[in-house]
Formats: sequence, C-alpha cells, structure tokens
Amino acid sequence: YPGFNGSYETPLAVNANEIYVLMVSNYAPGAGAGFSLSFTNSTCGIGAFTNGASILWTGAVSTDWSNAANWSGCQVPSCSAPETNAIIPAGYINPPTINGNASCRNITINAGATLTLGATAVFGVCGDYNNQGNLVAQTGSRVIFEGPNTGSYPVSGIQSLDGNLSGTNGFHHIDVFKSNITHHVNVNQDIDIKGDMHIGYRIPTGLTNTTSFFDVSGKYHKQGGHFRVFGGGGLASTYNPGSTLEFNGSANQDYRNNGAVNSVFLNQSVASTITLVNHTFATPYLNISTAGTLTFTQGKIVSPGGAQGYVNVQNNIAGAV
Repeated sequence: YPGFNGSYETPLAVNANEIYVLMVSNYAPGAGAGFSLSFTNSTCGIGAFTNGASILWTGAVSTDWSNAANWSGCQVPSCSAPETNAIIPAGYINPPTINGNASCRNITINAGATLTLGATAVFGVCGDYNNQGNLVAQTGSRVIFEGPNTGSYPVSGIQSLDGNLSGTNGFHHIDVFKSNITHHVNVNQDIDIKGDMHIGYRIPTGLTNTTSFFDVSGKYHKQGGHFRVFGGGGLASTYNPGSTLEFNGSANQDYRNNGAVNSVFLNQSVASTITLVNHTFATPYLNISTAGTLTFTQGKIVSPGGAQGYVNVQNNIAGAV
C-alpha cells in the first residue's frame, strides 16, 4: 500500500490451536489511512460458529442477554443453526437477564454466577442445563427443553438437568417438548417447579405431542402448579422407586398423567385441591406404583368421576396411605 508499507508486518507462520491477538489501529481514517478487515474468504472459520460452539458472557455493556455486545464473539447464543452453547462465568458486574424469547444449546452457569429469567422470559434449551451457580426464575418465566434442532450434537438427543435445581434455584414454568420418545430429559438432582409443568405441550405455540419424556427417577420433585403430561402408553414420565412427587402449591392444582408415579405427598401451603384430569387412556387418573406411598399433610384429591377416575395405590402394605 503506497506510503504505508511500514504499517504492515511479515506474515506469521502459525500452527493449529495457537491463539494470537490482532491489534489494528485506525489513527486517521479521514486522512485516507486506516484499515478494514474482511473474513469473507477465510478458510479457517474466523468469525463463524458451528453447532456445539460455546459463547462466553462478558456483560460488557449491560445485563441484556439479547445484546450481542455482551457476548464474546459478538453473537448471542441460539438454538437456531448454528446451535451454540452459553457459558455464564462469575465475576462480571452485569450478570445476564432474559426478558422475552431467548435460546441456546447447552447452558452452563458457573459457581458464583447468576442468570435471571424475567417474568416474560421464554428460554428454550435444546441441549443440557447445568447450574453450578444461581438461577433467579421470576414468576411467569418459562424454560422449554426441546431439540436438538440441527446437527448431531448430542447424538442421542438426550438432555440432562444437573447442578442446583431446587430451592431458590428452582424453575417457574417448565415445558418438555421432544420429537422422539427415546430422547429423554433426565433430571439428575432434586428439582423444584414453582409454576406449571407440561410434558408434551409447548405452551407458547399451543402444540402437543406424545413423544416427550421427563425422567425424575430416584429424585424429589416439588410441584407448585399444574402437572400435565400429554404422553401415551405411560411412557411420558418416569418416577421410579425412590422418587417422590410433592404438591406444595398455594392454589388448586391439576394432575394429568396416564403413567405411574412412585410416592405422592400432598403438602400444599394453602389447603386446596389436586384435581385429576381425564388423560383419555384406560388407566387410573392417578396410578401409584407397588413401591410408592400416598401421604396427606394438607390438601385433597378431587376426581371428575368416570370409569378411570380413581386413585390406584398398588402398594398393599400397611401405611402405604
């Protein structure tokens, strides 16, 4: 470039996986100096993300999750191609807040970090959820577990929920909407859902299916709102021996599930009802397994009647109810 040869350096011989910092100084753009960068013809993927890539939260300008300037790589994570992971580290002055729609593939909240879901948040997760820090799920917020939508990561389509899932780190609403009954959503820790849970029902779009599976085997599940499962053949949820489903809401709660559960504990914070809903299958409206128990502390079960409108406790030992 005439007159600016001193601004250029001899090309470097670089090796795979090496990291370099590129510094460009535009001292006087108006005087004809300065540089522009284009990666249009790059063959090494500069500036491009692929399925499974991770993007780190920096909070450089605000707490707004949807602002690309708050993310390394200046791109917001997404469940749309390319599906990208979100990592929330600790130590930033602007911890992220989601208001409205957002999504990502895997979400990792590191120890000491916080993610806030505002009251209007609809957060789609099409990979794994791992909270080693803090989740603040405001009333009305919703997390939807679905996907993966594109690519082959993870290959099985199975999603895992791990880390801090209960107490102050509990969710408000949860939807599980999977396209294949073998693609489970596995809950690896005790879980609190303070609002409604829908398996096979994607509330924002009104879509239902019978191919969504929520596995809480051996865990303790506290449910504060409605519990609705839209599966078929008892395959939509697994509450194996060792698991407990506690209803602890402060208002009337619906229960719709044609599958069996293990132990059920009615412990509503305000005495209300658990209303059994017709699931349209030839099984009891509430079916408790041979190892399960039914315990009442506060609240009652109400059935609409009908041939299957009853509670079936298969455990016949003393004290099962």
